[in-house]
Amino acid sequence: MLGAEDGTGRRVNEYRVEKAGERQLVHFWYDSARNMGMIGGVDLRIDQIISRARMGRADGALVRLSTSLGPAGESEARARLLAFGGELDRQLARYWPVERRR
Repeated sequence: MLGAEDGTGRRVNEYRVEKAGERQLVHFWYDSARNMGMIGGVDLRIDQIISRARMGRADGALVRLSTSLGPAGESEARARLLAFGGELDRQLARYWPVERRR
């Protein structure tokens, strides 16, 4: 597992996987309405506890992206994943529930 960062502060877990001769680069992280780019389940649990206490709910998501490791290599695959992940984070932020105090 490697940690990568895309300049926005979002951290991701990175794995290289291979199955039946097909090699892929995989990024995954956890998101919530409060935080993006949490790389561990412990980070997610702490965020959920704080959110539950403050807002009464603990929404979260596991985000996983993968791409083929083609002839261009790992650096190009990583750049694709980081660019797509950044855009995905911007899109997901629009759909998180808006909390209002009761």
